[in-house]
Amino acid sequence: MAYEWTHPPLAKYGMVTGMLLFGENSFAWRLGSAVMGVASILGLYLLVLSLTKQESIALLAAFLVSIEGLHIA
Repeated sequence: MAYEWTHPPLAKYGMVTGMLLFGENSFAWRLGSAVMGVASILGLYLLVLSLTKQESIALLAAFLVSIEGLHIA
């Protein structure tokens, strides 16, 4: 049972990886989240492409997620 949910566990692993690579600074703290955000856009693109077999729809879905406010923040 978790006792602290300020950052989800996967986000903490991303922060630690960034800090191991670049030290303790704000860039390193945010690097893991940025990588996971880009990976989620790529994952959505591949999912939509496999479901629809249309690259234009997959690109549109990836673009819309990439500019969506909650995904950026």
